[in-house]
Amino acid sequence: MQLVESFTPQAEEYSFEQVSILEASGAVLIPAGPDAVPAAPDNAAMTDLELWKNLSAVKAGRVCPIVSGASSPGTAIPLADRTDTVLTTLAGA
Repeated sequence: MQLVESFTPQAEEYSFEQVSILEASGAVLIPAGPDAVPAAPDNAAMTDLELWKNLSAVKAGRVCPIVSGASSPGTAIPLADRTDTVLTTLAGA
């Protein structure tokens, strides 16, 4: 098996102090709770920060919780449904 040298990681981790990197974002997607609508409680460590609360997307109400992952039909279908809802919401905002 040959490894692909141009592999790009799908995610990169940042510290909470670097949350301002999201300032240029028009909207922010965050992991959702089990029903795919409210933000997951694990997000509180970030969403309680003043740096987070001062982001333009947060102030504009353009934070959208989405279910994480699509490793099975059990998560892929809610992810597709929620993504459609998020895009419709953002288009009207």
